[in-house]
Amino acid sequence: MIEITSDNDLFTILKDNELVIVLFYANWCNPCRKMKKILKSIHDEFKMIRIITIDIERDSNLFLDNDINVIPMVHYYKKGHVFSKESGLKSSEYLRMNIEALIKIPLN
Repeated sequence: MIEITSDNDLFTILKDNELVIVLFYANWCNPCRKMKKILKSIHDEFKMIRIITIDIERDSNLFLDNDINVIPMVHYYKKGHVFSKESGLKSSEYLRMNIEALIKIPLN
């Protein structure tokens, strides 16, 4: 799991990785900190997925460019395209279910 701070970093990661999960968060947000821990533990199970985090206070352009209006916000990408967007704290079981669904979608 890595932290990114620019649009270029996000574009490169989306271009170079088949499966990407992006967490938009803020350090002062307790549900965000919990979500970050959950995603870190999930990353250990799903090594083929690139999980990145974006601190909305460090780069407001990434926050605005991705139409984030609530945190935590998770975007699921497959082959550079958004598969799903979800807001709020989610359980590890729920996130695993979404990741498994993302993996099963055929590539075009």
